[in-house]
Amino acid sequence: MSCQIILNSSHWVSGTNKFRYTFPNAQNFNGKEVALTTCNINNQFFNVRSALGNNKINVIWPMSNSGNTGKLFQMILQDGYYSISDINANLQQMMFNNYLYTKDDAGNVNYYIDIEANSTYYTCDITSTKIPFTNASALGQHFPASAPFSTGTQNLAPYLLFNKPLGELLGFTTDKYKNDATVSGIDQCTITNGDAPSWNIQVPVGESGAKGFKTSTSYSSSDFSPEINIVSSLIITCSLVNNVGISNPTNIINAVPVSNVAIGNQITLPNSYPIYQPVAANQYREVVISFLDQLAVPVYIMDPDVLIILSIRDGKEKKRQ
Repeated sequence: MSCQIILNSSHWVSGTNKFRYTFPNAQNFNGKEVALTTCNINNQFFNVRSALGNNKINVIWPMSNSGNTGKLFQMILQDGYYSISDINANLQQMMFNNYLYTKDDAGNVNYYIDIEANSTYYTCDITSTKIPFTNASALGQHFPASAPFSTGTQNLAPYLLFNKPLGELLGFTTDKYKNDATVSGIDQCTITNGDAPSWNIQVPVGESGAKGFKTSTSYSSSDFSPEINIVSSLIITCSLVNNVGISNPTNIINAVPVSNVAIGNQITLPNSYPIYQPVAANQYREVVISFLDQLAVPVYIMDPDVLIILSIRDGKEKKRQ
């Protein structure tokens, strides 16, 4: 004999990763087994969110002859799912809005920072190109009228700076690109952001002994593989299960792959024979289903449109009686 428990959006615990079904009366499931037979949930797991602190990139544009003073321009990404090319497109749009570019005689826009995915080496590559402050005309390049020109006589490359959370997404360590406001030492340049105070910003690793902006184009590949899909699998837990000493978390009922499902599409439990587990002996007034990522961290649910079906049947020991 078996029975089913169905959970949907009406059972969502608002603002959490949990869905709760409350029984009309307390239930005794001693000698029973439970399995997750259906789980449909939309892929809604953004890789960029303000709550994660990975939604900002700083561009430092050179502003002085000595090459150690620049102006900060910040890009803020709206919460969403971004590929590396999406991040680069948003960065270039911010640079366009702030006149950080040149145009050639054909009207083509040229930017001096580029972020690209390198599929050959499974890296994220950043190129910072020196800005033709001194020879733009000779190269057929033209600055927009409102461009923040350097007052100096050097062709300097801008800096791209971001923090650890975004670095983890793109595959860079915090030592590679850093936007801490308290760094001191010889590897620094002073930047200004409008009327805000100046900050000391550490330049990228490998510039030991150098101050300020580079006078040449630079290329930098990520230190480890980019983690664009921050949720690659869903671990599903059930309050009826308690495998103490066997699993961690102790109440895992199943797992679902996510990495091959496009954002906005439905994640579905693979078709396979249901995996039944003994129900922990107890009196139950409710059953709670929770969603975690592959690292057992609660995921952020913003679309509770789900279908979850649990099957409860007599356990094997009871069948042999």
